[in-house]
Amino acid sequence: MIIGLVNPQIWIQAVALLIIYVFTFVGILAFLVVLWTPVFLPISVIFGPAGPLGYVLTLYTNTQFFTTMIVNSNLATPWLDHTLSTMLKLPLLPPSAAATQLSEPKQPDAHEILSVMRIVCGGMAMIVVVAIPIVGPIMLMLAMNVKIAYDNFERYLILHGVGQVQRRDLFYQHIIQFIYYGGSYTILSFVPLFSVWAFVCYPIGIKAWGRSNAIYGQKMRKN
Repeated sequence: MIIGLVNPQIWIQAVALLIIYVFTFVGILAFLVVLWTPVFLPISVIFGPAGPLGYVLTLYTNTQFFTTMIVNSNLATPWLDHTLSTMLKLPLLPPSAAATQLSEPKQPDAHEILSVMRIVCGGMAMIVVVAIPIVGPIMLMLAMNVKIAYDNFERYLILHGVGQVQRRDLFYQHIIQFIYYGGSYTILSFVPLFSVWAFVCYPIGIKAWGRSNAIYGQKMRKN
């Protein structure tokens, strides 16, 4: 861990993500305050002192969820790729190549329709769950962080030429570890700015985790 923190790319990524995170968090919080306060704050007063406190916690958890979803799931991915390739001293995958390797193989039309339906149902479920005060965003954050934990490690496997089927096998064989990483990240995410530092340390953790599974990775590549 200490050796990894010496890498200047880690600190460049930390500063850039910190700036993006702060602006995104403030923007989403302001939007939710303007949107929700006229409706939900008067209702929360009915429940006594716990009502306004619950409203504030609901605002915070939802803001943190959407900030993490926007920043860590999308904006930070190019930095993660660059940092990983720098630390591993491997050539950076072109965006087109990375997208090709990450995309699903072509399937019949029926499968595509089912995939679209699954995405729509997932979106509707997210809207319903996120409406549950406090608990809803935390549940979604946990599920999202487990996926982020795997997606980030998957990029390490792509850089090492591991195929898609083998990557999925690895996910199911080590799913408990990804749940643990995602759960730890979820706890850190609700401490201000800890989620930024946790994400910045992802390349270091990925490199260490990859080395600990190096023999398994070599077997996969041979297959």
